[in-house]
Amino acid sequence: MTSVDEIEKHIKPLLLKNISFVMDNKSLKSGKLILFSVKDFFCVFTISVAEKENKHVLYEIPYPFTLTPTTSSLEFDYTVNGFCAKNINISKAVEQLALNRTSKFFNKKLVVIPS
Repeated sequence: MTSVDEIEKHIKPLLLKNISFVMDNKSLKSGKLILFSVKDFFCVFTISVAEKENKHVLYEIPYPFTLTPTTSSLEFDYTVNGFCAKNINISKAVEQLALNRTSKFFNKKLVVIPS
């Protein structure tokens, strides 16, 4: 599991820089990162969006199972393998759950890319 301190350590260098949130090669949000906080089970990003005349927009994403920094991005992992720590038995049990509603982040990876 990822700690709040670890997330903050990797997000702080991105403050006041332009960033993009990308999932499945599709940009979800982009803008200048103004503020970052953790509220309950969500990471809250305050972004200044140039297309909206620098209006501040809140973007909440669920707390990731794992966080992987690379040289050019941060990867928030919401995959079943990330959750189960690669334990095959637990992974199979989670995948067999009948879920009525799932988050758009379920079993995917969100990448934060500084521009």
